[in-house]
Amino acid sequence: KERGTTEDVLRRQNEILMRALAARTAELNKIQDSHVNTVTEREQAVQRKIDETVKMNLELEKGYDDLNSQAKDLTKQVQTVVQERKRLEQRLEGLRNGKE
Repeated sequence: KERGTTEDVLRRQNEILMRALAARTAELNKIQDSHVNTVTEREQAVQRKIDETVKMNLELEKGYDDLNSQAKDLTKQVQTVVQERKRLEQRLEGLRNGKE
């Protein structure tokens, strides 16, 4: 009978230890899941910021290209006005010289 009793005690202790192990494993799994979720949320936040930055850079590049194009157009207009002024000054000089 003692042998059966010792085996019963060992069996109960084993069951208690197995339940404690299962509970601790479940607790550790929850902690791990929480950490994974936190890391995933951070990764997603960083990815959103990267996406926003890339989009903003593309918009800035387009804006720069538009401004550069406008600057080129204005430069051409200024050159045209300068050429026209020179032509008018030469014509005016010619008229003055013709009258004198």
